[in-house]
Amino acid sequence: MGLSYDYDGDTLRIVGEGNYTAQALRDVFVAAMSDPRTRPGIPTLLDIRESEAQRTNEELVSLVDFLGSKRDRAVPLRVAVVTTG
Repeated sequence: MGLSYDYDGDTLRIVGEGNYTAQALRDVFVAAMSDPRTRPGIPTLLDIRESEAQRTNEELVSLVDFLGSKRDRAVPLRVAVVTTG
């Protein structure tokens, strides 16, 4: 349970299961950005279909702002999110 990331070919895949904090979601992005396999512009899939976490709009906007502030570093520039709701 929680958050993890791995690589599926040329795609960075971040998976959220169960319950986790907004800070934990930010932390997994930071960990993935620090991984030498993550290159600028890598396609990224955030799969939260098994997540029980409830994020507020403010938390999501904060995450987007945070990722935008890292745009010049090895950060995924395109993130697709898969959810059930």
